[in-house]
Amino acid sequence: MAAKVISYIFNFFLIGIIIFAPLFYGSLDPLPLSILQISTLLILVALLLKTAVNPSGGIIFPAEGIFLLIFLGLIVLQLLPLPCSLIKIISPKTIGFYQRYLTGFAQQGFCQLSIYPFNTKQELIKYVCFFSIFFVALNTVWEKKQFERLFSIAIIWAALLCLYGIMRTYFVFQRADTAWFSSFGNRNSFASYMILFASLGIGYSVACTDKFKKILFGFLGAFICASIFLSLSRAGALSMVCSLALIFLFLKEAKKSKGQLWIVLISIGIAIAFIAISGFEPLKNRFFLLREGLASRISIMNDAIHIVRNFPLFGVGLGNFHIIFTAYRKFVYAGYFYYLHNDHLQLILETGLFASLSYYLFLFTIFKNIIVRLKERHDPFVRSIVISGMCGLWGVLLHNFVDFNFHIPAVAFSFWLLLGLLYKCVHVHFNR
Repeated sequence: MAAKVISYIFNFFLIGIIIFAPLFYGSLDPLPLSILQISTLLILVALLLKTAVNPSGGIIFPAEGIFLLIFLGLIVLQLLPLPCSLIKIISPKTIGFYQRYLTGFAQQGFCQLSIYPFNTKQELIKYVCFFSIFFVALNTVWEKKQFERLFSIAIIWAALLCLYGIMRTYFVFQRADTAWFSSFGNRNSFASYMILFASLGIGYSVACTDKFKKILFGFLGAFICASIFLSLSRAGALSMVCSLALIFLFLKEAKKSKGQLWIVLISIGIAIAFIAISGFEPLKNRFFLLREGLASRISIMNDAIHIVRNFPLFGVGLGNFHIIFTAYRKFVYAGYFYYLHNDHLQLILETGLFASLSYYLFLFTIFKNIIVRLKERHDPFVRSIVISGMCGLWGVLLHNFVDFNFHIPAVAFSFWLLLGLLYKCVHVHFNR
């Protein structure tokens, strides 16, 4: 009885994360972000205490997780006071930065690899929370009905947010050119968040044996997909197309899913119909400006590459891009760049080659593990869910090459939660 109550509490927490994370501008503001972080750390502590009291169940920690620990360790290294003589050897430009901008700086004492440790501490807490939600998902979801409950709630909630966005943008304010959409302050952040659940909705429809659920979730997946296009996020729309193409190709290769390909095609057709009702003109006008927007992003990235060359091994400190970029910026633009419009390049810039390599090695090996295990699975539910979920995750990673979606807490929390659920889903056998 006690075990069931604890299981319900953990599942309630995961549902709470799904609902709360996108509710207030993607949890960008300090209060909702703090609530997410505190809740995540508390539930992690509860999980560890539960395991300490009853160690028979053990803790699931994939071998690939060592790369995450190395990544976190290297970020902690950025915060440690080190002899300036050592930093001069491993990161000479950091010493040069201190000499230029810190009055009275002496090289005889101690200093840090992070040029502004306060930002690095804040970002480190975020990453600990992201990895924690992945870890909690691995160790608290076991039964098929738990997966079904979490996936169905996430898809329905995403569809409701899409409905709110469409009603607010196209009917209340009657403006298709606004930068915000739904509960997100930026349409690109909205699109990235929805790529996860549009793909999942279509995959869940393929997995369902009940006809009503199959129709419902196929429709919801198509509706979420259409909303991404209606938000007028160009990179989001292109990433969604790539995600759908990958779903189609993977399901085509899966023998037991070949007969379900019509669901994917019908969902795409419904999505196109939704877009046609609102008109293709706003979307077409946005794509006419694609070349100009891409050129500006490439110019910004070129400036950022100079920073990578100067701080190659350990970076400038996690969260410090906006501090150092003004000193390297050559691209003429009236705005202020708080984030580089390329999450992957920004991570390399801020953490250096060693830490970023550990981070991406984790993602590469965890996806490889999932794919290898998927080839051994014959459960239609597992195959459809994992294939569609992975394609959604890859769509977000692709989108991140031209945007800063992982700096939107709602997107990052959802990404790591879904990754944990997919990893667990492909490894668990529901009939055992």
